Amino acid sequence: TVFAVLVLVVGVIMINSNNSNAAGTIHLYITGENSEIIFDNEVSFFEDEVLIDVLNRHVKVKEGTGTSKGMIMGINNLDAPDTFEYYFKLIVNCDYATSGAWDMELNDGDSVKILYSSLSDSSTGC
Repeated sequence: TVFAVLVLVVGVIMINSNNSNAAGTIHLYITGENSEIIFDNEVSFFEDEVLIDVLNRHVKVKEGTGTSKGMIMGINNLDAPDTFEYYFKLIVNCDYATSGAWDMELNDGDSVKILYSSLSDSSTGC
């Protein structure tokens, strides 16, 4: 029993030390076709992480190539068509993002939305 209690205490300490390294949390909201919710949750991020680091922990992201490099071209096997009629728009705190997921620094309390949308839809979803 002493060994089991010791293992439990060490486990709790390790979990708490991992959570204490978090730099903050963001609300991450991702939609797919027909506004289907793919992900909607508060998630932690760590110092020196950018958005793609957080995304890769929670969903499968496909990056564009060539002229589309740095753009999200797919999430969880839902791909934006090559025609670019639809795309994944990135909204941070109700404004269009000024950088892509591979460069976007995060701030505690940010609201990040990634919305599968047609090019004709200019709404921010707020």
